[in-house]
Amino acid sequence: MPHEFPSDAEMTSSEDTRGTGNSRRATWDRVGRAVMIAAIAYMLGYVPYFLWQMYRVSDGATVSPHAVFPAHFVGMALNLTALIFTVRDLYLRSFSDPNRKLTWLLLILCTGGIGWMIYIFKHALKPRAMNHGADRVPTDGPP
Repeated sequence: MPHEFPSDAEMTSSEDTRGTGNSRRATWDRVGRAVMIAAIAYMLGYVPYFLWQMYRVSDGATVSPHAVFPAHFVGMALNLTALIFTVRDLYLRSFSDPNRKLTWLLLILCTGGIGWMIYIFKHALKPRAMNHGADRVPTDGPP
């Protein structure tokens, strides 16, 4: 008995992350993108703030650690969450070469923020493409 593959309409209705078919995944995708954007915005604000505090210290001003540490720990939690969402996005994203996932993961983990930022702007902020090819599963069970 030949296996029947679902039609494109069935695939779209059940796998579309922007539609109502898979709203849970779409919600997590939106949350992940929001966390990644918040982490980038945090870095854009925290780095100048931290450098300004260091400049004040070099001029002889007394800067309390309480001026830097709370923002630093909030940023650590935000960036760790963004890293988790990035790895999730990397896991769910399909690439033409299976080794690209491992390459991106190593680039993100070994280069720190630089590799992460490159991945964010190159892939993570863009919607994932649906697989209509080799990843299809027959609808009538195993052979």
